[in-house]
Amino acid sequence: MPLLQVRISLDDIEPAIWRLVDIDGSRPLAEVHDAVQIAMGWTDSHLHAFEHPDGRRWSDPGFDLETDEEDETTMMLAEAVDADWLRYEYDFGDSWSHRLEVVGRADGEQAAVVVRDGARSAPPEDCGGVPGYDELLETLADPTAEDHDAMTAWASRSRWPWQEEAPFDPEAFDLDAVNRRLRQRFEPETAIAVWGSSLQQLVEGLTPGARTAFGDHLGRARLEDPVDLDAARAAACVRPFAWLLDRVADEGVRLTSAGRLPPAVVREASDALGWGARWIGTMNREDHVPPAAHLREWATRTTLVRKYKGRLLLTRAGTAARRDPMVLLRHLAERLPRLASKGAGQEACVLLLADLAAGVEPARDELAARVAVGLHLLGYAAQDRWSPPSASGAFGLVSEVWGLLGMLGLVEDHFRDQVPGSRDVVREMARLALQEG
Repeated sequence: MPLLQVRISLDDIEPAIWRLVDIDGSRPLAEVHDAVQIAMGWTDSHLHAFEHPDGRRWSDPGFDLETDEEDETTMMLAEAVDADWLRYEYDFGDSWSHRLEVVGRADGEQAAVVVRDGARSAPPEDCGGVPGYDELLETLADPTAEDHDAMTAWASRSRWPWQEEAPFDPEAFDLDAVNRRLRQRFEPETAIAVWGSSLQQLVEGLTPGARTAFGDHLGRARLEDPVDLDAARAAACVRPFAWLLDRVADEGVRLTSAGRLPPAVVREASDALGWGARWIGTMNREDHVPPAAHLREWATRTTLVRKYKGRLLLTRAGTAARRDPMVLLRHLAERLPRLASKGAGQEACVLLLADLAAGVEPARDELAARVAVGLHLLGYAAQDRWSPPSASGAFGLVSEVWGLLGMLGLVEDHFRDQVPGSRDVVREMARLALQEG
């Protein structure tokens, strides 16, 4: 099949909104649909169909196809454009009509889909089609219009929780960003080479539109760049774990019959780590000093220590990390996703880490709300099976991860004060977790 150069243009809008795309003619129309959505900047939130000049139509077989519609997954682009153009309609309510015109052909094949050029941003979704878009532009351009402020805010809000809110610019077109999104869709082996398995699984569960937005979010996380952790800050962060590893070294620590740290060790930890300023009581039992219990549990779950014949002992990983704060911090970062339970818990953890890696303000309530929206887009719902998960429910899924970050002094929590530069460190830790977890 030839390599086709296709000009995609949105009908009835001037100045024109268009893209010039190189695409292999052997691709089915279902993949052309994805290419159009990404190239134009739509969110794939509505129905669509392709139409040949002779009236033949193709659409997604997942929909209830009309009697005159054919399966878009079985028709190749080169065969469908034998008249050198196709009509593509998106959102049958707003009726965004596109002309796909073949303007060039070349021998050979090309695996990638690449946008060579283009102009202007696609209209905001659900703005009322071409007439509504024209009215919206007039309102945005007139500060004296009665609903100028409201419509400006509406047009600035993103459909997805991961996209940065910014004023809508009808002239905006970012060629590099569009091609990055296309690589995420059509060259996943390249785009996700630095992604950990937990992140890959989550991305595969998103709809194409949400996947595009999330891919942009991950672009801000710079997962392809090396992680840059500062040794001095690392030492400040891992201090509780380093203390425990030093205390367990050599002969280990004899646990109580209930498997807890003995009173003398709890008291030592309280004095050494300053827990007495935050907790009251005798400070010599785990149930009176929650940080001591959490520290032991997290050190065990992250494979730094293990329980053997009633004693807490260093593992090989704990021995290797004991004298090197950088090794210890990297070890904890790589195991963050494993603190959450599989399924919704692990996906909630990945959503949280993606926000932190992208530089979102590490505020608990805001992050929990964002995680809840992300879980809803992945198909999770509240107990009524219809409503989105609650922010409190979403936080419950990531509470262990948040708590460990609090123990490290990286987010606001009751375990300890945040270390200087905590926002930079938590971002690097989250990036490492997404690369390795």
